[in-house]
Amino acid sequence: MQPSISAPSAERSVIDHAANEPESPKANGPKTNYDRELERTTRARTYFEDHDPINAAIRHDPTRSMLVAGGVGFILALLVR
Repeated sequence: MQPSISAPSAERSVIDHAANEPESPKANGPKTNYDRELERTTRARTYFEDHDPINAAIRHDPTRSMLVAGGVGFILALLVR
């Protein structure tokens, strides 16, 4: 028998279908896909958090940081010259 796609339901929207998708309790346990993805991103977040004060300043006020970096570069260029 060849697999076929069923016709869309006239009573339920696509969101309802997605929200009611059955998950296998044996394979996935009591957690949903959302719970597993949330745990995965929470674990991964600790590897990518940025605690550098310079990067924090750039994120907070990028224009000021660019002007300060340009000023520091200009002063260093004058000193080297």
